Amino acid sequence: MYTMLLKIRPTQLGVFAKQLLRVKRQYVCTKRGQKFLVDPVSVFGLELLCQGVYEPQMSRFLELVLRANDVFVDVGGNEGYFSVLASSLIQNGTVHCIEPQSRLQRIIQENISLNCVNSIVVHPIAISNQQGEVNLFLRPSTNTGASSFFRHWKLGSTYEKVPTTTLDAFFQRNSLERVRLLKIDCEGAEYLVIAGGNNILKKHQIDFIAMEYHESICGWEKCAEIHKLLQTYGYILTKCHGQCIYHLPGLEQELQSLGRLQINCDWHE
Repeated sequence: MYTMLLKIRPTQLGVFAKQLLRVKRQYVCTKRGQKFLVDPVSVFGLELLCQGVYEPQMSRFLELVLRANDVFVDVGGNEGYFSVLASSLIQNGTVHCIEPQSRLQRIIQENISLNCVNSIVVHPIAISNQQGEVNLFLRPSTNTGASSFFRHWKLGSTYEKVPTTTLDAFFQRNSLERVRLLKIDCEGAEYLVIAGGNNILKKHQIDFIAMEYHESICGWEKCAEIHKLLQTYGYILTKCHGQCIYHLPGLEQELQSLGRLQINCDWHE
């Protein structure tokens, strides 16, 4: 039933059907033994319910590179899945979960509490190229992770104003000297995130940057600018099963067990 509801188009009709049937969030346990309160009629919730893992390639990458005492910055934390996963890997390290959607704050805190972790700091803000405010256009509850600064869909126009800061300012405010992994998933705003981090990128304060390119949202030119900017600061792009991983030179050796790697490639290869 959950799969059928998620496939209903337009999406708003599926949300209405979900409400009519009074579908509620439910608890699910992952293959690693972590617990989450998920919406079964959502992209995230259904995958976790059916597979016991969300985005397995990214999950495996976190398990490979994160170590005890590391710092992980999760830009676009959504319901906290990757932040909770990271917290189980870093022991005495710190996780910074950055998620601006007000409707998700209670869920993130619930998922943190379910796993009894105290290493996650939640920041209800957005990362951009300047400090201020921005309109965040909200996708329906079936796919909250697709909410974006850019309204790139036809139906629905709900939005909320959210505060923004830059990567440089965020690192300074939280006294971050070294970050093992920065994960960026912000639906087309990747360029804005990178553009606001010139100082930390120049100083090589981040080992790995994992991100998705949303060419259909921000356009080919912006994607090319992101790649060029990161290359300018000395970062190398390695791809594995379509996952883009930028890193400092030499760190590609730590990725070998992920499988077949495309090392020092272009973003669109």
